Parts: sequence; C-alpha cells; structure tokens
Amino acid sequence: MKLRIAISFVAVALYAEAARAQTPTALEFGVDATATIGLGDNSFTTISIPSGSVRVGFPMTERVSIEPRGSLSITSGGGNTITTYGVQVGALYHLDEASRMRSGLYVRPAIGVSGYSGSGSQNSVFAGAGIGLKHPFLPQFGSRFEAAFYHNFNNGSSNEIELSAGLSWFTH
Repeated sequence: MKLRIAISFVAVALYAEAARAQTPTALEFGVDATATIGLGDNSFTTISIPSGSVRVGFPMTERVSIEPRGSLSITSGGGNTITTYGVQVGALYHLDEASRMRSGLYVRPAIGVSGYSGSGSQNSVFAGAGIGLKHPFLPQFGSRFEAAFYHNFNNGSSNEIELSAGLSWFTH
C-alpha cells in the first residue's frame, strides 16, 4: 500500500513538472498611449501620451493570457484636485497559437471600472472588446496596437472607442 502511494506521488509530481514545462512562463509588461473617444450625447476625447495605462499579461496557455490593466491621473490647480482612474481585466486570445511571442492578431474581451473624484465623484462599470496586433521587434521587446469598443453601464449607458499603441517587455 505504501509503495502504491509513493508511486502515485511520484507520478503526480512528474506529470505536474511536464505540464509546467509546457505552460508559457514569460510575463508581458507594457505601457500604452491611448486616445479615448466618447460617443453619443456625452462625447469627449482624451489623449494620454506617453502612457495612458500600464498592464501585465499572465500567460495561461499558448493562446490565452489574463491581463490586468490600470490607469491613474491626478490633476491639481486653483485649490482643486481631480483624480481619475480606470482598472480592468482582459483576456487576450491570440488567433495564431504561436503569436503570443511573435507577430500576430489577438482579440481582448475586458470588464472594468472607471471614475473620477474632485468637486464631485462618479464611478462607471464597463465591458467591451478589442482587436489588436502584437509585433515583437527584439527578443524581449515588442509593440502593440489595438482598437477597442466599451459600453459603460452607468452614467446613461454611454459608449467609448479606445485606440492604443504600446510597448511590451517579455520576461523570457
């Protein structure tokens, strides 16, 4: 009985090591310049250069990465301070299995929350999706371009289009 348990533990350990060896391990750190365009009655345009957001991608498989992303802006003047923020979680699905580490298209559904505080405050929950292109230009560096559509569920159910261009650094 003890021999069977020991063999089972060894088999599970070997299987786990083999599975770990096949799972991608390179994280993707990135910054994006963004242009956000509000649609409808509450139209607006926001351009953030050099960095509209920061992100980190955690590979789950060769095709899928989970990617938290965030932004924070604090503006102060004339005795007033306005803070804006955005936090979202997306799931990159690479259309080509090997494109996570080379040029290729991806889609990215996401959900998040954004808002501001200052003379008043407001929060908004949103969801949407984007399509983009990743293009590594050095072994550990790459560029990324994306167009996304988001629907805000609060604040009169508004919509936004976001265009982004970014740089990525891979930990491999």
